Amino acid sequence: MQNDRQPQSIRHLSKSLPGQVVLVLQGGGALGSYQAGVYQALHEEGIEPDWIIGTSIGAINASLIAGNEYPDSGSRG
Repeated sequence: MQNDRQPQSIRHLSKSLPGQVVLVLQGGGALGSYQAGVYQALHEEGIEPDWIIGTSIGAINASLIAGNEYPDSGSRG
């Protein structure tokens, strides 16, 4: 039996769920290297977290994300 439902985009899902969007970043040195890419992918889909929390390297990345506006990738000077 084939599934006739089409996969929904992450943007559609985030808009249809009640509550707030929370980005949780885990610790562990090497794991911190991909966290900026995850945030960038969410931003490109129009998903901005209401809260950003983390542990260890995740806390450092969370503070960098929360303390700075997302750079405009269209303006390269």
